[in-house]
Amino acid sequence: MHQTQVAFTHAQQYPQMPQTSQPVNNGPYPQMPQTGQLVNNGNPYPQMPQTAGGMYMQQPMPNQAHQALGQGYPSQQQQQQMMMAQYYAQQQQQQAYGNQMGGYGYGYNQQQQQGSSPYLDQQMYGLSMRDQTSHHVPSSSSSTTSYLPPMKHKNKPEDKLFGDLVDISKFKPTTKPTSGRAGNGVNYVECFGLVPFFKPPGLSYELMESKLKVYVYREGKRPVFHKPVLKGIYASEGWFMRQLKASKTFVTKNPRKAHLFYLPFSSKMLEESLYVPGSHSDKNLVKFLKNYLDVVSSKYHFWNKTGGSDHFLVACHDWAPSETRQYMANCIRALCNSDVSEGFVFGKDVALPETTILVPRRPLRALGGKPASQRHILAFFAGGMHGYLRPLLLQTWGGNRDPDMKIFSEIPKSKGKNKSYMEFMKSSKYCICPKGHEVNSPRVVEALFYECIPVIISDNFVPPFFEVINWESFAVFVLEKDIPDLKNILLSISEERYREMQMRVKMVQKHFLWHSKPERFDIFHMILHSIWYNRVFQT
Repeated sequence: MHQTQVAFTHAQQYPQMPQTSQPVNNGPYPQMPQTGQLVNNGNPYPQMPQTAGGMYMQQPMPNQAHQALGQGYPSQQQQQQMMMAQYYAQQQQQQAYGNQMGGYGYGYNQQQQQGSSPYLDQQMYGLSMRDQTSHHVPSSSSSTTSYLPPMKHKNKPEDKLFGDLVDISKFKPTTKPTSGRAGNGVNYVECFGLVPFFKPPGLSYELMESKLKVYVYREGKRPVFHKPVLKGIYASEGWFMRQLKASKTFVTKNPRKAHLFYLPFSSKMLEESLYVPGSHSDKNLVKFLKNYLDVVSSKYHFWNKTGGSDHFLVACHDWAPSETRQYMANCIRALCNSDVSEGFVFGKDVALPETTILVPRRPLRALGGKPASQRHILAFFAGGMHGYLRPLLLQTWGGNRDPDMKIFSEIPKSKGKNKSYMEFMKSSKYCICPKGHEVNSPRVVEALFYECIPVIISDNFVPPFFEVINWESFAVFVLEKDIPDLKNILLSISEERYREMQMRVKMVQKHFLWHSKPERFDIFHMILHSIWYNRVFQT
């Protein structure tokens, strides 16, 4: 039943794991981890025994996997990242078309990531103290932003910040929680749309709410810094900036109490302010960010202490990956352009939802769509012909070739009342979300906004919040090469299955909505949770 037509059902969709332990040469900044090329010819990872709940427990064997990847014996971090990639690929294979999907999965092997107390001790304390096992390399450069090894010193307050998290991670509830409920009684099946595995799926979210503190650097001048852009397709970075800076829950004015440090720049304003039209170069933008890091690192010791690994940025412009890969490689980068072939690092970087905000005062304007029974259009797309894929989509399905497939470069006008872009999305079963120049598209979130099932055609795209949300329970992934078979793929989904997926679209919609004031489990909290999650459990 079209098992080969889901983009995330094959191990070859995953890149080689980043080799973060290699030394940094001739410079004070960490080099970008080399992700290599996509893995071809099947799954190179050794098969692992399956246990209850579909989770894979055994540690990866070093020989087969790492010979295939061309690496030596992996570090503990690389082992874990491989485990994550393998589990996700194999979990999706069990959820191909025609099979009953088991609701929302809670990402990867939670017992491997969270369950071992010694592992958590090492990870959490290591994140703060950066002991000799961390990837620090001394630099011979005189730059103020030095990637230095940790120095022996007396314990400082910030060194102990992760101790309370370790204690909480070891907590075992005295009574067995009811299905889908964490220790505080919150039903995470309702809030996250999740099915819990080994631990209550809301544990990391609860830790974030109760413990996380973020320091926002005050340095930097407008318009690049501290000026949130709240309108347009890059609005996610601006809304996050505004809501985090206004947060009394998460922001601390004392950097010694912070678990994370936010670099408050706008990739949109960086491009508008500094890019020289026609130059086809971002060197001056990269230099501008480097100069900012020099200022921050000379004034504070926090960047040098961890090499920037406890710092994060939130950037939605298409150029953000290239602008930040040289000097901000160690940061947690929340990127709309979450392309694994262009340096997006699993387990460190965060996929940022690309949201289009037309009226900032009313971000939820026109939310929702027609019920499933009134959606008579099978598939819809309209948009610019960017990149190679969209013209191919239009050539195959555009015009009046098939009355079920409404694929346009521009929505045609006719006599009488014409349907708008929004009305098409509200009336369609499936909304096609093909890549343009880059892998990301605002149509993914637009589809959820209008309660249409997104059909993602972008082979190297990492969807937002995939560590806690099982996208294949409410979205369809189609390989780029399978565009000619697009209609058959959609028709192979039964009516019952379609209604089930559309219901789940409504369930997860709350996680992709901006509110004038943040609400629990909304997009602001989900973005922050993804950053927090990667910091505590996966770096």
